[in-house]
Amino acid sequence: MVLALDGDRALRALPAHHDEMLLSCGMYWHLLTRALAALGWQVSRLTCPPSAELAALPARWRPLATATFQPAAVEERCFDQLAELADRRRTNRGAYLPESIDRELALIARGAAEPLVSYWTDQPSRRLVAAMMAGDGTRDFTHAAAWQETYSYLRGTDGAARKRGDGFSVSQLLGSKPRVPSQLVRAALSPTSMRALSTFGFHRLIAQRMAASIASAPAILAISTRSAPDDLASWLQSGQEVMRAWLAATTSGIALHPVSVLIQHRDLRARLEDQLGVTGRLVFLARAGRPVRPASSSPRLSLAGRLRTI
Repeated sequence: MVLALDGDRALRALPAHHDEMLLSCGMYWHLLTRALAALGWQVSRLTCPPSAELAALPARWRPLATATFQPAAVEERCFDQLAELADRRRTNRGAYLPESIDRELALIARGAAEPLVSYWTDQPSRRLVAAMMAGDGTRDFTHAAAWQETYSYLRGTDGAARKRGDGFSVSQLLGSKPRVPSQLVRAALSPTSMRALSTFGFHRLIAQRMAASIASAPAILAISTRSAPDDLASWLQSGQEVMRAWLAATTSGIALHPVSVLIQHRDLRARLEDQLGVTGRLVFLARAGRPVRPASSSPRLSLAGRLRTI
């Protein structure tokens, strides 16, 4: 089996988006190999990157890894349980309950040595991250190319997202149903509107709202690696650890909301690593807690055309 990145669907606006695409591929790989193991197929050999050219793949697909599988024992109902758990895993941008999740986070972080899972539940650390978001989170909206790319996946409603087969709705972005029509919110967030409204500080208001949600969350969870930043195998391994931790959190009823902007820019990431005392390079950062309300699921593209038999 070959894992490949579809260049036509890769994000490109920021250099960090390339790394995030590799991280996402690692997350997918973890889920896929766990599903295959539940069906009786274990990885016997993994090569990253592939050692030979794979001419049968589309030209825009970048091969990341090849794996050989061998038969293994099947655990009854293991696949069904994994499928149900994967279906419950959501990005929840809404409010979290003000209750301790230290015990659950300790279980999630246990045994993770490389990549390393860290978390902070103390108020000073949460306020530190929130302050950075309030001050520098505006980069999410003032970087024209990055916001244009993000906005291209923003749909007005859950139904519109399902019809397109990808992206996320306004209510998913805000974490709750907006008090004004979704289409009006979407229009206000358009790149053209953002450029105009930012002259009145609209971008700062959004960043401050996000900062408040970080400060009020019970915890901040992070994943870091000591490996070289340009090491393909390390990014895939880090992605697998993100998915493992996220599934473990889901099992415990814990929701995660990634705070990507603070690690997408080298200067912000370095400052955050230093102030939080992070070991290695941050590759994932999220607020964590028990959600007040469940989040709706994001649509998934059909697999038709995205699988190749060689």
